Amino acid sequence: MNILRLHTQSKLERMMSCQPSILAIQSFRQEADMIEVSAYPNPVSDVLYFDLKHKMGNYTDKVVRAATLTNLEGQLLYQKLFTKGDEYRINIPVALRGMFILKLTDNDGEIHTKKILINKEL
Repeated sequence: MNILRLHTQSKLERMMSCQPSILAIQSFRQEADMIEVSAYPNPVSDVLYFDLKHKMGNYTDKVVRAATLTNLEGQLLYQKLFTKGDEYRINIPVALRGMFILKLTDNDGEIHTKKILINKEL
């Protein structure tokens, strides 16, 4: 007498036998946190150059769309819009001295900031 035995996997066995296909998920916020402002020279006296860089040194497709310079109280002192191919730089106005905040808005609308020291000789 031959007995045919059928073995079916339980749901738990099927779930445990699955191979992971996604090793990591990085959220949009985590990716935005990996972008930092590169600004030089800092302290600056005449011309400030800046860009957006990935903290791990990897390529980023982030580009600067707008730059603002504010004092520590949030008062807007300088604003500039950029288009593709523009050099990212600000000619520092003569009257500015002290600590300021450079705010860069990227192509996704994310805002990145860096403290800038303006040290002009009078």
